Amino acid sequence: MTGRLLVFLMAGALAAPAFAQAPVQLYPRATPGAPAPAPEPARPVAPPAPPPPEPMAPPLAVPSEPRPASPRGIAVAPLPPTVPAPQTPAAVQPAPPSPTTAPPMAPNDAVLAAVEGFYGALARGDGQRANEFLVPEKRNQGAYEVAAMTRFYAAMREPLQLIGVGRLDPEVVRVRYAYTHQSGRHCDGVADVTVRRIDGRALIERIRSLSGC
Repeated sequence: MTGRLLVFLMAGALAAPAFAQAPVQLYPRATPGAPAPAPEPARPVAPPAPPPPEPMAPPLAVPSEPRPASPRGIAVAPLPPTVPAPQTPAAVQPAPPSPTTAPPMAPNDAVLAAVEGFYGALARGDGQRANEFLVPEKRNQGAYEVAAMTRFYAAMREPLQLIGVGRLDPEVVRVRYAYTHQSGRHCDGVADVTVRRIDGRALIERIRSLSGC
C-alpha cells in the first residue's frame, strides 16, 4: 500500500510543471443588474450596381417599293422605264406613172423595139407577127413569106435566142442571135438591120446577114 502511494506521488510531482505552464484566461463574471453591452451596429451594405443598358438596335429601313427576291450572290437591279421608240413617218413613195401619162418613147428606143420585136416573134415561130415589124413592101414577100418563116422557125431543136443588140448609127442596128434547127444545123448569127420610119413608126427595111444564117 505504501509503495503504490509513493509511486503516485512521484508521478504527480513530475506532471505538475506541465499544468503550471499553461496560460489561464479569465472571463469577467456578470454582475447582477448590469445592462448587457449593446451590440455593434451592422455596417450598411451598398446595393448592387444596375446592369448597363443594352444598346438599342437601329430602326429597320422600310423600302419604298417591294423588290423581287434574288438568288444568293446575284443582285437584282430595277429595270429602267421603257421609252417607246420614236416612230418615223413612212417614206412616201412616188406613184408610178399611169399608162395615159407615160412619156412618149424616144426615136432611138422605137428603133431598138422594132428589131427586138421582130426577132422575138421568130423565136416563137410566129411568122405573121414578125411580118408586122417590116415595111409594107417587104411583108409576105420572098424570104419574109409568112408561112415559110413560121414553118422554118417553128421547127427548132433550140429556139432562136437574141444574144445582143447594138446601134451602129441612128437607123442601123447590129444583132447577134443563135439557134439549132431540128435537122441539127446550128447557127451563131450576126446581121445588120436597117430601120426606116413610116408615119412616125420604126419598121425594118432590110436585113443583111454577116454569118450566112
